[in-house]
Amino acid sequence: MGEGRVEARSRFAIQGMVLSEKEEVAEPGKEEEDKSDAETLYSILEQQVVPLYYNRDRGGVPREWIAMVKRSIQSIIPVFNTRRMLKEYCEKMYLPAIQGMTVAERSDKIDPQT
Repeated sequence: MGEGRVEARSRFAIQGMVLSEKEEVAEPGKEEEDKSDAETLYSILEQQVVPLYYNRDRGGVPREWIAMVKRSIQSIIPVFNTRRMLKEYCEKMYLPAIQGMTVAERSDKIDPQT
């Protein structure tokens, strides 16, 4: 692997739709990678997602699109939920902030008479 390059995840997928199959990519945040990912994302939306929305049954219901949305919700619940968010806030924000306070500062913050 060349210097300044990182190993990419073999698949960067959005609900099963692959954005990149590259073995190597430039450092994260590079404009070329962002542009490539944006083009791929728009292509997926135009060619796969939007057609599902407009493909309706006799009753006018986009059944395949609804199934895709349901699968998406099922797959993100374990990752994007309040429990995970609160745990992450505690570990990354609240606990380090409390640990950085002196004992006197902590007692001032919890003293009900102040």
